[in-house]
Amino acid sequence: MVSKYIQKTFKTMKIKSILSAIFIALFLTSCNIKDEVSSITPFDNASKNFWERNHLAFYQLKGLVKTLTCVDASDSYNGVMTYTYQFNKMGFVTSAKTSTTSTNSNNIIVLSYNSNNQIEKIVESHSNDAGSSTDTTIIEYGTHGKYVPGSSIIQNDLTLNLKSRIGKYYRKDYIFNGEDLMIINTPANLNGKKDTTFVKYSGKYPISIKSKYTDITDITYTSNGMYKSYNTRDLLNNRPVIGVTFQQDADYLLIQTDPDTKGVITYNEHKDVIKRKSDDIENIYVYDSRGNWTSSKFNYYSNSLMRGLRTIEYW
Repeated sequence: MVSKYIQKTFKTMKIKSILSAIFIALFLTSCNIKDEVSSITPFDNASKNFWERNHLAFYQLKGLVKTLTCVDASDSYNGVMTYTYQFNKMGFVTSAKTSTTSTNSNNIIVLSYNSNNQIEKIVESHSNDAGSSTDTTIIEYGTHGKYVPGSSIIQNDLTLNLKSRIGKYYRKDYIFNGEDLMIINTPANLNGKKDTTFVKYSGKYPISIKSKYTDITDITYTSNGMYKSYNTRDLLNNRPVIGVTFQQDADYLLIQTDPDTKGVITYNEHKDVIKRKSDDIENIYVYDSRGNWTSSKFNYYSNSLMRGLRTIEYW
């Protein structure tokens, strides 16, 4: 729910060992876009709260990206997976497509935005050899002024003024009572049981989040809303508490401790993960002229193994 689950799909392509999640994980040159096309109005990420920045910032993409295609052949179980993301001129994702060779499946998500650049409609289509289906989610916003957790299909963390999400199979309402929030998930199936998550706030940010699956406590933030640290516990599997910390970076949300390996994550000068623990195999990247990686691989004994390839088109 919190950044342990960041952008699961990008996690697979970008820092797979990952995201997610994502998860997760669904995602600028020093986060202040410098427009190279005079007809495009730059989106000022640097002056905004982190959770109100565009998706280029969440995905750590530099420059005005139009199309990003990622090919991941590192997962032998799922075969070759291809992710294609379309961005508008403001840096927000308008569509995302995932294709998997092992199951001959395609998943397409189309996003619509309101005047505040917040997602207001999600249309998701899925197809495979067994058939196809379509689901539409409507997202509503209020004026409570607080950042709500676990709410976006792109960056799975905090969304300002979220009020409700209404889908084909569920309805999720975000109901405030003073400094407390209840997230009530109601299945469309009348026989389904409601599921409630309890969130406590300090000001406009959540400081603890508890569901029947996870207990997240002691959440701390920087001045622009980025996470500094939190503790998380898997209640479903009765796991011990894990402390998660973040590097202090003005542009990107960089996890310092890996929730899975408990190792310290190492980044290169482009802020891409090269190791997830001290004895991990080092990731090697090739970059384009904008500073975005186009290939990722690692050396295993005397073999060079490919993790992913990316093709990037710019506005």
